[in-house]
Amino acid sequence: MKRRAFTAVEMLLTLGVIGITAGISVPMYRNYQIRNDLDLATEQVVQALRSAQMRSQAGESNVPWGFQVAQGVLFQGETYVLRDPDMDEMYPIPATINTNGLEEVVFSRIEGVPSQVGEIVLEALNGDFRVITVNLDGILSSTGVQQPNLDELSGGDEGDDDDDVPQDSDGDGISDEDEGTGDTDGDGVPDYLDDDSDGDGISDEDEGTGDTDGDGIPDYQDDVNDIEVCEERFRVASDGTIETTGTVDATVKVLGSAFAWWENGPNIPVQVSLSTDGGNAWTDLFGGGDINGGEQQLIENLPSGTQLVIRVNGRYGWLFNQTYQSNDHSGHIEILRNGDTPPDYVPYANQASLATFVQGILGSDGKINIGEYDVVLLAELNTLNTVGSDFQDAVILVQFAQRSNTCAGTNDPRFKVEFDRIENTNQGDAAAAAYVGGQAVHYAESQWIPLMIDDQMIVDSSIIEDVPGLAVQRQDGAVRILLYGSHSLATSKEIVDARIVFDRISVESVENDTGQNACENPFDGIVNDGAGGDEVTHTSAEVSFKTRVTVEDDAIIIHWNKSSIDTDGDGITDEEEGTADTDNDGIPDAEDEDSDNDGIPDAEEGTDDTDNDGIPDYLDNDDVDGDGIPDSDDNADDDTTAPDPCEVPFTYENGELTLSEDADVTFNVIGSYAHYRPRGPEVQVRLSASVDGGATWQSLFGFRDIDGGETQTFSDVPSGSKILLSAEGRYAWLFRKNASSHNDPLRVKILRNGDPMPSTTPFVNVLQLQKFLRDRVRSGRAHIATRRVLALVELQDMNNESDFQDAVVEIILEKPQSQGICGGASDDDDGDDDAADDTPDDTDDTDDTSDDDTHITICHFPPGNKKNAQTITIGQSAWPAHERIGDRLGACENDEDGDSVPIAEDLCPDTYMPEPVPTETMLFDRYALSSTSDIFRQGPRKKVGQYTLRDTKGCSCEQLLDVAEGVRDYHFDQYPRLQRNMRSLFPFFTEGARKYGCGVAIMKMIKNADM
Repeated sequence: MKRRAFTAVEMLLTLGVIGITAGISVPMYRNYQIRNDLDLATEQVVQALRSAQMRSQAGESNVPWGFQVAQGVLFQGETYVLRDPDMDEMYPIPATINTNGLEEVVFSRIEGVPSQVGEIVLEALNGDFRVITVNLDGILSSTGVQQPNLDELSGGDEGDDDDDVPQDSDGDGISDEDEGTGDTDGDGVPDYLDDDSDGDGISDEDEGTGDTDGDGIPDYQDDVNDIEVCEERFRVASDGTIETTGTVDATVKVLGSAFAWWENGPNIPVQVSLSTDGGNAWTDLFGGGDINGGEQQLIENLPSGTQLVIRVNGRYGWLFNQTYQSNDHSGHIEILRNGDTPPDYVPYANQASLATFVQGILGSDGKINIGEYDVVLLAELNTLNTVGSDFQDAVILVQFAQRSNTCAGTNDPRFKVEFDRIENTNQGDAAAAAYVGGQAVHYAESQWIPLMIDDQMIVDSSIIEDVPGLAVQRQDGAVRILLYGSHSLATSKEIVDARIVFDRISVESVENDTGQNACENPFDGIVNDGAGGDEVTHTSAEVSFKTRVTVEDDAIIIHWNKSSIDTDGDGITDEEEGTADTDNDGIPDAEDEDSDNDGIPDAEEGTDDTDNDGIPDYLDNDDVDGDGIPDSDDNADDDTTAPDPCEVPFTYENGELTLSEDADVTFNVIGSYAHYRPRGPEVQVRLSASVDGGATWQSLFGFRDIDGGETQTFSDVPSGSKILLSAEGRYAWLFRKNASSHNDPLRVKILRNGDPMPSTTPFVNVLQLQKFLRDRVRSGRAHIATRRVLALVELQDMNNESDFQDAVVEIILEKPQSQGICGGASDDDDGDDDAADDTPDDTDDTDDTSDDDTHITICHFPPGNKKNAQTITIGQSAWPAHERIGDRLGACENDEDGDSVPIAEDLCPDTYMPEPVPTETMLFDRYALSSTSDIFRQGPRKKVGQYTLRDTKGCSCEQLLDVAEGVRDYHFDQYPRLQRNMRSLFPFFTEGARKYGCGVAIMKMIKNADM
């Protein structure tokens, strides 16, 4: 009996052990099975994507291939909807896996470039997930298994644990604590969670983006509306590029040309070309023939932003061949406007004098007397500053005429078109442009198109449909927008995603067109890349038009109403309100006794502004006395500003800082935050500066990408100098943008202490800014110390989200250290100036009491033996003489521009990689030199060949072509034989190389050159 009991106990224990083991093993196996399904799905998706890319690159079936993620289908065709089902291959996704992110990816033929970039998220039943990334280069990568954030799943950190995970209610990557609890409209909802941040009863989305002055800031947030001048028509940039400021016609007239090879020698034929895109593509003027005077040609329909460049070429057999263009900084083409004085040059070889050519446009005072919208160009093809330099080789007059009813004034109802996506297949020719009315008047992207002028409605009687962009017809109270798609080739397609943005009117409704112009189901909420994937949505201020056309057109009609304009977005129309209402309380400012809505009548608050910073004392909480000390830290009872003995007075106008005294000028980079598309890769930003109003430029910090902390000083800059800042942002060939404080004041903002910051969204909620800029913002105004101004740079799209922190630079102006009064910028903890000064650290003269000449290190090229460059140290005063013979700053073994070629061998400074040529496609046996990628992403894929930057003496293909065409010399003038050989290349060769890449012949010419 005892034995049986013992046996029963054993049995129970055994069953218990089995049960416990099963309880542990089954969940473990289940978890293993889920994890295995996730790994299997990831491998399936990656394998399918790579297979689709390889088939597209191989040109299989002469069509692109793609992969549809959710269905697990590898397909043949431009989209999953338009695929050939017979060619489908299945890569099944386990039923336990959910998919998010990219739905399908199609790779282009030959290049293998993905149609979309981003992430594919595969999620298992237990919440574990893996992420597959498809990037711009078509490279695929996947993460390991990641577990969900339990705090997010449970609604945030409840305070019942000690994990110290900061709560992020809106999921924007900024903790709630950092975002603060600001509640502008007092509705109990923090601003960063509030869809109606101004509390006017109208959601931020419905308030729209009406932008009276076109500065990218919606009117209801904009405190400063800039006046738009319709009559400007064009402006001349510092580099000689003529940029139109409205839709214009340009008439090019030749006033005269006289160019002889030598005294009493034969005349050299001169031809003129014109570029409308800043010098990338060229058109021969006057049939490409030799000009003599009297030739005239009309260039019609140039939209705003067109960049005109004139190119002049003189050629006499193989003896002479020179080409210069108006923006090459060579000094061979001078540009004159009304009121300028023409140069007084002596004509060469008994030719007619310059005054003979321009006598019809000279006033009695000897100055140019032409129209306000005209410009004259004088060209000299011979060597400058010689007896033959008379600047009459070509004298050209360009006259700009504005097309009627094309300019929208600030107070006129108007609209513009913004393009978010454009893709073309076969005969497709969609471009980022709009063509209006029966004359197809050309408007560029973001250029305002008037609907009414002086209260008179503009109605277009007809429309030209077949244009390379959107066709537009203004009707009575409506706008018709059409994308032409009646292509003869059925495989042709155009995909356009556009936003039509209205100002000073309200969009009432959007109507689908009829017949073959009707969109396919535009209001069903479904959008794809198939012919039936059209979609239209709208607010009161903007219409989103996503259209896909093949063999028929797509058109919509937008109905608008002027009477319901609500400029300040407070829910009360302008007609009812009568005037502006700053504090959105429903009372026009003219009748409002408390315009800032703080409960204190304006009469009691007064208008005193002690520190003269433009902020009334009752609003100035930071530094009422303007002594540079915030009120919270200021124990002084003075209310006046103590003078700074080191501060240098200056004036600021038209983007130029003009010194009123000699100064040391220091550029101190606070920080840089620039990315290609949201959360995309970093855009490299480089800076340059000019101290002579843009006549010459010097790269800052070795023209390397800035991150913050870089400092460089220009010492003893003379009084009257004009200081300019220029920035360039670049991400491979996908993005390149330049901006300067003089030519692009909207993109490069120069601010003094107390000046208002931009009124874009990131500055409304400063927590959206990076800390380096956030620290310099107080109450919406610049907060910087004395001796400084702040430069904010925006290189990307100008809109309400512009953060102006692509580059943030302090420009410090103080009395020269050489005077022995002030200690330079370093006394304000701006970093070690010596580390970034114009001279090397080990040669700086730090002894202010010494009379010895400061020594610098240079790379010396001995005349007659330039191959044997030597690093030597010389006195600063001897540098000008060395510079004239071609010596360069820095040790010979240094690599100043970061292209891996030392100074002693580098003929081209500031080499850009990857280079922008070829502009059309890259032919085989052509070479693109790139230091960052082994593939040049234009045209057929091509590995970098046997030629390197060392073979081309540190020059990109683009720079070699600049030398061949006489655009720039770089350092080739040190080696006349090589320069002469380069200049002897025929134009058809160099023009072809710009389009299709530099071939093996030019590579060998440079590599094998005996210099």
